[in-house]
Amino acid sequence: MERTAAITKREALERNINAGMGKFFPDIQQEAADLAGVVAAYRVVIESLIFTSMLLCLTKKKAKQSASAFVRC
Repeated sequence: MERTAAITKREALERNINAGMGKFFPDIQQEAADLAGVVAAYRVVIESLIFTSMLLCLTKKKAKQSASAFVRC
């Protein structure tokens, strides 16, 4: 499921639960809980990718600095 679609569906389910639709659709709360888990997993993956890309950029920059310092010696 696409991240935006998961977030949108979770928000819609939460609105329906808050509007009292849970008594007509008993599975709605479980589905909302499942989607909350999906959204949380997406967030973890995105944060991990951002962290990894930042780490790689910093490592690459530091490697370039070290290489240029070595060449100067």
